[in-house]
Amino acid sequence: MKDEIPPRVVKENPVNYSVEFDQDRIEIEFDEFIQLMNINQELMISPPMKEKPLVRIRKKSILIDLDEQLYDSTTYTLNFGQAIVDNNEGNPLENYEFVFSTGTYIDSLGVSGIILNAFNLQPSKEPIYIMLYDVDSDSVPYLEIPLYVGRASSEGSFYIHNIRPDTFKVFALKDINSNFLYDNKDEMIAFMDTTFILSAELIDKFLDSIQINNDTLTLDSLNITGNDTLMADSQDTLAITPKRDYSLFFDLYFFQEDFIPQYLSDFQRTDPRKIEFYFNRPLKDTLKIEPLNFAPDTNWYIHENFVMGDTLFYWIKDSSIYNLDSLQLHLNYLVTDSAFNYVPFDDTVYMVYKQEVSRRRGMRREDEQEELKEEILGLSLNVRKGARHDIYKKIKITPDHPISFIDQTKIQLFFREDTNELPRDFKMIYDPRYLRNYCLEHTWEEGMNYRLFIEPGAFTDIYGMVNDTIDLSFNIQSLDHYSKIILMMEDVHQQTIIQLLDDNERLIAEKIQDQDGSIEFPFLEPVKYKIKVIFDENRNGKWDTGRYLDKIQPEKVKYYSGTIELRANWDLELTWSLENK
Repeated sequence: MKDEIPPRVVKENPVNYSVEFDQDRIEIEFDEFIQLMNINQELMISPPMKEKPLVRIRKKSILIDLDEQLYDSTTYTLNFGQAIVDNNEGNPLENYEFVFSTGTYIDSLGVSGIILNAFNLQPSKEPIYIMLYDVDSDSVPYLEIPLYVGRASSEGSFYIHNIRPDTFKVFALKDINSNFLYDNKDEMIAFMDTTFILSAELIDKFLDSIQINNDTLTLDSLNITGNDTLMADSQDTLAITPKRDYSLFFDLYFFQEDFIPQYLSDFQRTDPRKIEFYFNRPLKDTLKIEPLNFAPDTNWYIHENFVMGDTLFYWIKDSSIYNLDSLQLHLNYLVTDSAFNYVPFDDTVYMVYKQEVSRRRGMRREDEQEELKEEILGLSLNVRKGARHDIYKKIKITPDHPISFIDQTKIQLFFREDTNELPRDFKMIYDPRYLRNYCLEHTWEEGMNYRLFIEPGAFTDIYGMVNDTIDLSFNIQSLDHYSKIILMMEDVHQQTIIQLLDDNERLIAEKIQDQDGSIEFPFLEPVKYKIKVIFDENRNGKWDTGRYLDKIQPEKVKYYSGTIELRANWDLELTWSLENK
């Protein structure tokens, strides 16, 4: 039978929970031979020591050598996490703690709670540390290691035991460089807006009196939700639960501050007529372009922007310009400085077009230009030959280049019934969000077959190029294939973004709602979904992260309880009150 019993402590020297501790070695003996797994990562010491002690194995014992001067009248907790396992089966002795005090008593207060990702309410996959400071200064997480520290579990729960009475500042950190300092802008953090007072007397009397300081949670910010629990709102949660170990409970939500600098990440000229600029994030303000090695007219390009705002295309209209092998351009755009302020930046780029060697070898300049004239305008469609097209979708047509003219007489749509083809009317709609997107709109008949025929010359681009023939047949998805969610929203008191997500958290659809009412998500595939709400505090239509120094928490989110599994030809009616916990 497989051994599943973890190692058992049989002797400790000095004894666990010793007071007036003044030794430099701790020995812990077990009932079997043991191993130490990832001891440097797993061992958590609170208060932290500047240098972690030397931990080694001798026979069935762990020896801990303390080489550091300890604080006076302080309770220390050594938590071994998952480090101690038996030698044969690897069964862990989880979260074994050795506690001692350099004073005359063991501090008995504690904090515990849950820490989750503010955006998706999931626990961190990497270690995240909850840190307590006895200094109420905004700069302290940048400059000082904490007084007490604990590590969240893989489920997001945390606890810190053996804390002295005091007023504490709370900060959490996904510590990339393992120094307990917030000194890397890629680190994720969480914080409480206020300090809190931790004392046995206060917890014992919390229903009768709440300590009030300038930056301490006041009675007005708390909400009594039960006979013996006092709680605040979810992002500011403070729950004081009268337990024998005098523990205080709170929730934290970790996030990454928006410290991503803005810069030009790439530029390309894959087509002689087009220059492309790629920024690492949506461009602030505009990109200004000044030619250096040619003198064009003022209107020498057509600008194509994209919805995300981080990609910019410029289509050159003048052949005398796009026939140049190299374009030298002076750029002016905003970047972020070391303090993350936006400042103007001047740049010079050389946009070189290099044609494929196999095409250029032995080809004269005149032949190259003639080849450009003979090129065919490519068209991309969101429907494929023989495919099943969704009944609610328009046919999207995206030309390779900006269009100057569309001849709709050369675009034909047919309804196919047996061997007969019947012409059908349609509308060509230009999508103003995109320079090169056109939609063919028609009221499709479910389960029926269609044919789209686009003749050469239906689309003419700004360079005089025309499309080739497109001839494809497709059929329309039947209505009984789809599902629908009808969601009744209740207790909506502010602008909210209601998102429909698939089982992997990919966005399927979203609606904005600022009052109670019903919303629908139609034409859904019969699979699993989740529904998420973002409380859009600043009404900008997207989730916003937090800012520590400004004491701004990330915008709150909430999920509909459980996964929603749909079936074909099914309408699911749901009611969701945003006030329900």
